Amino acid sequence: MAQEEHGVRIGYRYELPTTPVTHCELSYLIDGSGRVEVTQRMHVPEGMPAMPEFATMLAMPADYDRVRWYGEGPEGCYVDRRAGARLGVYDRRVPDMLTPYLNPQEAGNRTGVRWAEVTDAQGVGLRFEGDPTMEFSALSWTPAEIESALHPNELPPIHRTIVRPALMRRGVAGDDSWGARPLTEHLLPTGDLEFRFAFRGI
Repeated sequence: MAQEEHGVRIGYRYELPTTPVTHCELSYLIDGSGRVEVTQRMHVPEGMPAMPEFATMLAMPADYDRVRWYGEGPEGCYVDRRAGARLGVYDRRVPDMLTPYLNPQEAGNRTGVRWAEVTDAQGVGLRFEGDPTMEFSALSWTPAEIESALHPNELPPIHRTIVRPALMRRGVAGDDSWGARPLTEHLLPTGDLEFRFAFRGI
């Protein structure tokens, strides 16, 4: 922990048990207004498989089930599907952010997000801000819960809202009718990665 000109910074370093080891840093800069700036850094060694995302995952109570964002939409969008999205301000209920595929799977991402607000029925909640943009997801389930369900009725009862601001999520690919893998430019690279965003209460 350290006192800085604009607030107090709390940070830590950790390692992921890969071969070779992946080094990570995470810090929070909290200013006098209660705004929290989050900085994530990671060094991904050469030769590592491409990560599915570089993101932070936060859990909020299930009552915070409304999301409003200024970014690309209105439907889910990934880095290799942005041409089909429109920039605007959109709002949805959190349970409706997950695309209702017959087989639950990764979905619900939004790209080019400048800000997003996750609130309860009274408009109280958190506002997330990109630096300058980010990818953003607010769903009723974790990625593990979604991947573990073979059918929508197997998803667990809603008991929280899972918020995932991200630097980037890998593309969905399928340029040749779902057989192809994502193009290289739609994958997270190796080397040094940094993701910065902020959040505050509203």
